[in-house]
Amino acid sequence: MGRVERGEQNISIQNLIQIAFALNVEVGVLVPALSELINPAINKL
Repeated sequence: MGRVERGEQNISIQNLIQIAFALNVEVGVLVPALSELINPAINKL
């Protein structure tokens, strides 16, 4: 996973599921909301 951490490779859905399982959280906890991706500046106000 070092390549993912260094930004050299994107993470797959399967890896994201495995990480969530290991952390005992839902996958959605690891992914930002769509509104945060569209305009993150709005959420900082």
